[in-house]
Amino acid sequence: MFLVFGIMGYANAAALNWNADQTIDLSNPDINLIIKSGSEATSLVVGTGNLQVVVPGGAVFTVTSASRNLNVVGEPTSQVSTICEGTTVTVVISGSSNGETMTITPTSDNCSVRSGGGGGGNKTFKKIIPTILPSNITSSGCLPGFLFNTMNGLPCANTSISSGVYNFGTGVVKLGSMGENCKAWQMFFNEKAGAHLVVDGICGPLTMAVAKNWQASMGLVVDGLLGPLSRAKANAQ
Repeated sequence: MFLVFGIMGYANAAALNWNADQTIDLSNPDINLIIKSGSEATSLVVGTGNLQVVVPGGAVFTVTSASRNLNVVGEPTSQVSTICEGTTVTVVISGSSNGETMTITPTSDNCSVRSGGGGGGNKTFKKIIPTILPSNITSSGCLPGFLFNTMNGLPCANTSISSGVYNFGTGVVKLGSMGENCKAWQMFFNEKAGAHLVVDGICGPLTMAVAKNWQASMGLVVDGLLGPLSRAKANAQ
């Protein structure tokens, strides 16, 4: 079984837009994947045991599985974040203008659920696994004095990375925030958390996945709200 959506090679704009969640039934293994509302893609091929999707630059494609982990392979210019919460896995692909095909395949395992004692009942722990590009990928064409390319977020070639000053602002940066304060957090995560976010000043799902992972590593509440406590930790670094 193969279902093909969209137009292969149509890389400059999204041919597919999901205004509501869509269930995809795979036959091997026999499970359902859900493409989340708000996803965009140039093309989508549904096979018997995987999805092959092309996500254009500036677009986001989100798919979830309630019972299996999801493995994503493809060229490294698309950025992938995997969020495991309870037994549900969410994969967020931030697209690239290169138009490469990303293959999403269910694995044989699932997310782990740990139980808490002491009268607190069962607790599901969230595990956030941002997938980042190899550290040896660098970018040319950087502005003078910049550590990261402002267009693609990659480290500048032949530039030694050192601590910088970031304009985090005084408000709370969260999912959907846009502007210079969001851009400052993206550059901070690129330098301090080893991420390769596109420094575009748009705090979408991928930026927030990295933010939550960083908050967890700092002992902060993992809520994706970058406010006074997160700023204090960041400034201490």
